Amino acid sequence: MLVDEIGSGTLRAERPGTYFNPKNPQWPESAALPISLPPSVQTSDADEFRREVARILKQHEDQARANARRKKRDFLGAARAREVSPYERATSIEPLRELNPTFAVGRGRTEAHKHAIAALRAFRAAYRQSLEHWRAGVRSAVFPAGTWWMRVFHGVAVNGGELEAA
Repeated sequence: MLVDEIGSGTLRAERPGTYFNPKNPQWPESAALPISLPPSVQTSDADEFRREVARILKQHEDQARANARRKKRDFLGAARAREVSPYERATSIEPLRELNPTFAVGRGRTEAHKHAIAALRAFRAAYRQSLEHWRAGVRSAVFPAGTWWMRVFHGVAVNGGELEAA
């Protein structure tokens, strides 16, 4: 996916032959995922948004290259990366307790970050309440939009269920 495709591109994938039973209707032969603009970006601002993403991406890439040079490390590149065995373990040690963000909103977007945190907390609270009802035997419990497992495997009702197609 290229930065220029944000808001207009589509990711397409074929079903892998391994682990996904072709006879199972849950796994279609192929899937497409449109790459849309974030809801906070107006269509008229799309080009400016893409330029800003490209600028920040280049800044991060330049910083990563500088850090690698400083530590006397280099990048594999596409050709060497294809030669790496998927059966070998990394020999470097990963630092413990590093951040593993649930979402990213971009630098300096404090309000968007606060909104994302509030939305996540609201989802988790609504899900928890629905799950408690479900566990208590209330099969009419409605789960929040974004629920996948319970909808697919237990057929629960979901707010905005038409957005939940697998």
